[in-house]
Amino acid sequence: MSLQTRLFAFFIAIVVLPLGVASVFGQRIIIREVENRSFNELRPAQDAAVAVFREKTSSASDRVNLIAADPNFSELLRSGAYGELKTFLLTRLQAEDSKIDFIVIGDAAGNILLDAMTQSEFLAGVPPLTPAEAFQEDAALPADRRFLMIRSRVTIRNPLPPNDVGWQVIGGNYLDSDFVSQLSRQSGFQTTLLINEEAIASTIEVGGAKQFKIDVDPAEEGRLETTVGGQTLYAAISQIDKGIPVKKAALVVSRSNENVLSTQETLRTTGIVLLVAAVVLAVVLGFLLAGVLSRPLREVAEGANAISAGRYDHMIRVRGRDEIGQVAASFNAMTARLSAHITQLEDSKEELKEAFTRFGEILRSTHDRDRMLEMVLDNSMATLGATRGALMLTSGRHLEVSMVRNIEGGDFDLDVAKGVAGYVAEAGESLRFPMEDDPEFTNSANPDYRTVISVPLYSYEKVIGVLNLYDKEKEEMFTAEDLSTMSSLADHAGVAIENVLLHEEAQRLAVVDPLVGVWNRRYFVRALEQEIDRSKRSGRPFCLLVFDIDDFKSFNDTYGHQTGDSVLIELAARVQNVIRNVDVFARYGGEEFVLLLIETDLAGGLKTGEKVRSTIADGPFRVSTVEQPLPVTVSIGVAVFDEHGAESKMLIDAADIAMYAAKAEGKNRVVVYRPEEGM
Repeated sequence: MSLQTRLFAFFIAIVVLPLGVASVFGQRIIIREVENRSFNELRPAQDAAVAVFREKTSSASDRVNLIAADPNFSELLRSGAYGELKTFLLTRLQAEDSKIDFIVIGDAAGNILLDAMTQSEFLAGVPPLTPAEAFQEDAALPADRRFLMIRSRVTIRNPLPPNDVGWQVIGGNYLDSDFVSQLSRQSGFQTTLLINEEAIASTIEVGGAKQFKIDVDPAEEGRLETTVGGQTLYAAISQIDKGIPVKKAALVVSRSNENVLSTQETLRTTGIVLLVAAVVLAVVLGFLLAGVLSRPLREVAEGANAISAGRYDHMIRVRGRDEIGQVAASFNAMTARLSAHITQLEDSKEELKEAFTRFGEILRSTHDRDRMLEMVLDNSMATLGATRGALMLTSGRHLEVSMVRNIEGGDFDLDVAKGVAGYVAEAGESLRFPMEDDPEFTNSANPDYRTVISVPLYSYEKVIGVLNLYDKEKEEMFTAEDLSTMSSLADHAGVAIENVLLHEEAQRLAVVDPLVGVWNRRYFVRALEQEIDRSKRSGRPFCLLVFDIDDFKSFNDTYGHQTGDSVLIELAARVQNVIRNVDVFARYGGEEFVLLLIETDLAGGLKTGEKVRSTIADGPFRVSTVEQPLPVTVSIGVAVFDEHGAESKMLIDAADIAMYAAKAEGKNRVVVYRPEEGM
């Protein structure tokens, strides 16, 4: 998905979705407000209907008294002309200005004398009121009949003697459809009277003018939405009397919700049209905005692709001074710096290639240890431009300085894990200092430095040394690239140095006896020839001692060859303790040893021979394979160059003959070759 598409989708998400949600909730709020307004419009109508209802209730007594005060009514009543009185009353009730629907007259005993009742207009299913019901007291009537009318009771007394005769006149109005029509005209809305939640009179048009039910339980604050005859109504519920709950008797003012639904539908349609228009506008604006925003970023991406393809001269257009313009300008500046850096890297690459080539030639050029270390250190310093350097090799738990450049007092050594070099040797990790998160190095053996690179020299996954370079030229600091270069050079140097050390070790092992650790016969023969040549040139003598262990075969036969080997090792160690470093001590074969005493005459040879004999004979040998100490002695033959022989074979034979003479004379002694005795 492209950036433009994502920006477009994001714009739609943050604009259209909230707009849609706001539209939905806005419509709901408006629709609810329309409903509230519909209910609120019912409230004044409700108040008007209730006021009319209560006015008619309160004025019923006045209307009855007005009829009773008519002289004709009084005359007919007192005369007992009830037939004429009924005709009179019906005429009055049926007159257009009549404000009363029925009159019932009874005597003081409660007997009905006559009634005049007009036709009621209750809904179908509601029985009309009877004269008896109209005449009865409220307490004697069922509730569903008592609330079918409003009435007033007037007592009329006869002014003529006997004046104890009196009449009860009951008159009032039906609470029927004609009555609620009057209320509806006053309120301007549909009106219904409910008895026990059943409609007895209503202006709501229901097929057949039948009774219907309105459940007033869900009403909140006198407001109710209900359905009657398939039409939904908004209704306001009122008590017809303060002491009577609405479930028993209630006055309902209502209106159809068709107008509300029409208004709601209009609002909904308008909202949808506006939402669609807003969405279309948002889509267009989003597309244009995404294009405007993504174009410079797309140009930056194209520039990045150009750089990744190696076109470092590619520049992008700066379209303004805003953030995107700043990005473009920064990109161009970065491209220019990158191009310069790439050029510098290419130059450095060639220099590094030359350094590696030169380094390889150096490593192949010599097996001389000192020369190798010197070339490794000098070439490393030249490659990184270091002013000082030190190359250290490991020796057990120590680092010994093997080669230094421009460091005073460079013959120091370090414990592994101390100082920069010690840390590198212990951790086996390259280090550049200073850098972030430096370990603290306080070892006083470190040379003072401003910046240093220290890399381990590996050979076969083992650290054999550390190469340190100090203080770059021009007071610059070593960089991470310098550390990487030095690490690569060190990989090659470590292997080369190890090869030189192995070469030295191989040469040493070729001339050293593997059991006792002294020179072997091969080395001795070469050294003897060299010493004969030197002695011939200088005219100075030297002595040759040949000796072996007395009765050594019995040691092997009695104690085994392992014990014999231990005796040979101990003997070699004792001899090396009493001879000079310049003397050549070698194992000639088996239990036989030779000792070449440089620039030593016969007297010196006898003295040294006696020292060798005594150091062996005076102290018993103790070996791990035998509990008791073992007495060991040697027989030593001495010959002097060139008195006893001018050639190597002659000299060896002379010393060998003298050794056998020592054995013949009793062993454990030093004997000089005596040519006059034929030995």
